[in-house]
Amino acid sequence: MSFEGNYIIFRISIEVNVGFFMQEYNNEEFMWQQFANTYALTEQQLQQFQRYYEMLCASNDLFNLTAMTELKSVIAYHFADSLELGKVVDLTKITMIADVGTGAGFPGMALKIKYPHLSVVLIEVNTKKVHFLESVAQALNLDIITYSLDWRTFLRKTTYPVQLVCARASLQPEELIRMFQPSCVYRNAELVYWAAHDWQPSGKVASLVRESFTHQSFYMKHKESENRKNHYRCHDGNGNSIFFNSLKVSSTKIITHEHRNNLSKGNNW
Repeated sequence: MSFEGNYIIFRISIEVNVGFFMQEYNNEEFMWQQFANTYALTEQQLQQFQRYYEMLCASNDLFNLTAMTELKSVIAYHFADSLELGKVVDLTKITMIADVGTGAGFPGMALKIKYPHLSVVLIEVNTKKVHFLESVAQALNLDIITYSLDWRTFLRKTTYPVQLVCARASLQPEELIRMFQPSCVYRNAELVYWAAHDWQPSGKVASLVRESFTHQSFYMKHKESENRKNHYRCHDGNGNSIFFNSLKVSSTKIITHEHRNNLSKGNNW
């Protein structure tokens, strides 16, 4: 399988220390407000996330949507983890995204709430989950597109003007990078991949790695940690370098074909 185009694989992983949260974050109003402040949500967006959470809990037993329903876990592992993408990719310049294996709508639905200008295609083969997604979109007055067939069929049969494809470890990267085949209409889109913290790419995927940066968990943003800080580098959409500090609680990899030979030894996998 050969590849061409301007592709990027963005690895997000999250390690959350929930222990300290038990006492300090046991007030729901406080948790919601911290979440809203962290991601600069409007009052309407906050209310949408709150309604989303209510519907998630109410439908979870019926649709098997998530293994966690406790508020602090849903905020950190689903809502906040989804919105972290906006800190690396300038989503104000993106018009359409596709979310592969979206499940309960993460990250696609969460990103649609935060960035209402986005056109969002939610790809999910489970029809019960599709019904849930459509009911959430209707309740929150969100205009989304649901696609209930598999990833390979999506690549063969659709021609959406997608600029960014997201996948929170729903498929193996080796399967996701089929979108970069020369014959695929999505070969010039970018791919964003959430992975486990210790994920090690191999083969064609490893050859596309560009650089690393740290993804700081939502909880850790609001509590001091003894973990040392590290500097990481990424690039914005204009190719400019961005340096920032972050607690070393997880990491992210950015992968591009154009920069695969520019990795320094310190950034190798």
